[in-house]
Amino acid sequence: MKATDLMIGDYVFCDWVTHKVYFDGDVMTDRGYKVSRRIIKVSSVNEGGITFKSLKDGSQISIKEEDLVPIPLTQEILEKNYGKETQVGISDKPCWGEMGAIWSTMLWKCENSFWLEVSTIASGFVKKHILYVHELQHALRLCGIEKEIEL
Repeated sequence: MKATDLMIGDYVFCDWVTHKVYFDGDVMTDRGYKVSRRIIKVSSVNEGGITFKSLKDGSQISIKEEDLVPIPLTQEILEKNYGKETQVGISDKPCWGEMGAIWSTMLWKCENSFWLEVSTIASGFVKKHILYVHELQHALRLCGIEKEIEL
């Protein structure tokens, strides 16, 4: 995934590599590595990567773009955050977006997935299937909803 697809506050997976290093006297030997997948929250986006805040000590840690993986929007995440609701957010406040002037937005849940509907001057009516957690976060912000997603 591209770092530029993300916004501050988005949740993504990070493939974290830990090396197994052994010392024999003064000689260091790298005996392989372990990859673990962690959920991180983006604190800044830059060309080729992102940074996030360490929960241990609050330091900023940089991650390369190739180590970022989108979190799939699962049924469990949908139920945990929205239960049986179908219409999650709607906004009829005109605003400006990538597609030009946006007249209205609606975010709704249909069975096991989310859909975002956007009405614009340039493109008319646009409907987008939301597959990942960070896409849901963007759609909520577009509808004027600041909600922390439970994972």
